[in-house]
Amino acid sequence: MAESMAESFGFKSRRGNEDEETTLFQQVGTTIGPSLVHFLGTKSHSEDPILIQIAFQTCITRYLCWLSTAWIASGGKEKLGAADQSNTTQTVTTAWSALSHILSKHLQFDDAQLCSAAASKIVAGLADILLVAGCDGTRLQLCDALKQKFSEKISLLAKSGMRINKLIINSLDRGLDVVVIKPATVFDSTCMDDGYDDGERDKNTANNRVLCPTDIGLLQRSKGLNGGVRILLKPKIALESVVDNLDD
Repeated sequence: MAESMAESFGFKSRRGNEDEETTLFQQVGTTIGPSLVHFLGTKSHSEDPILIQIAFQTCITRYLCWLSTAWIASGGKEKLGAADQSNTTQTVTTAWSALSHILSKHLQFDDAQLCSAAASKIVAGLADILLVAGCDGTRLQLCDALKQKFSEKISLLAKSGMRINKLIINSLDRGLDVVVIKPATVFDSTCMDDGYDDGERDKNTANNRVLCPTDIGLLQRSKGLNGGVRILLKPKIALESVVDNLDD
C-alpha cells in the first residue's frame, strides 16, 4: 500500500538543509527518526519515491505499534511499553499525543469512532511526510487527497491495530508483545528482517545499521527458570545503506 501511495504524488526540487530545524521537520523526526527526515528533505523523489514509501511504512508501523499496545480494550489508559534488551521500543512520541488524548477517553466512543480518530491521525502523519519531502500542496490539500484515495485502506490499518491490541490484552498470560526496531540499531538477522534486501552484501556487520522500522513484529516473553524472549514474527526494517544509490 505504501508504494502505491508514494507514487500518487508529485514533488518539487529538494529542499535545503536550512529547513531541517523547522517545527515540521522536528515533529516528523520524532515519529520516523531524524536520519530519515534528513534524507527526505535532501534527496530527489521525482524519479524514485522509494524514500517516501519507506517513510510511510515507518509512520504506519509506529502508529500500529501504539494502537496495538494501548489499553483500548481493557478500560484503562495507554500502556507505555519499556524498551527491552533486544534494542526494541514502543515509544509514544509527540506525533500522536492528540490520538493518545482521544484514546485515553475511549469509554465515550465505540470501535467505529476510535478507528475513525486513529485513521485521521495516520492521514495527518502521512501528509506531514509529504510536506517534508517537498510535495506540492498544503497540509489540508494533502490530507484530503490521502483520504480520497486511500481512506478504506487506512481504516483497515487502524482496525488491524485494534484487533492486535485485543489479542494481546486477552493473551496477557502468554506474554505476547508487539515490537519495532530502533533506528541506528546494528542489524541482526536473528531478530529482524531487512524489508529491502538486495542480496548483494553481508548485512550482519557492525557498519550495517537500521535506518528505520518498516513493519511490526511479535514476541513472546516466558517466565520461570527457562524463561526468555522468543521472536514469533520478526519486525522488518530498512538499512541506512538503502539511500546509497539514490539521487541527491
